[in-house]
Amino acid sequence: MATFLRMNTIDFYAEKDEIVSFTVKISDQQNKISLNEISRWIENHSRKIMND
Repeated sequence: MATFLRMNTIDFYAEKDEIVSFTVKISDQQNKISLNEISRWIENHSRKIMND
């Protein structure tokens, strides 16, 4: 995912433990996390790379 974002001039930033925690949350079938929630999390940890 981070590679895809970088190729599209978007920088992804999150602490390793936060990424692991979120990945576990997604994989847990009991959480029933929505695609919208996943998208929002990615957006909240991304920013457009500005060219100088």
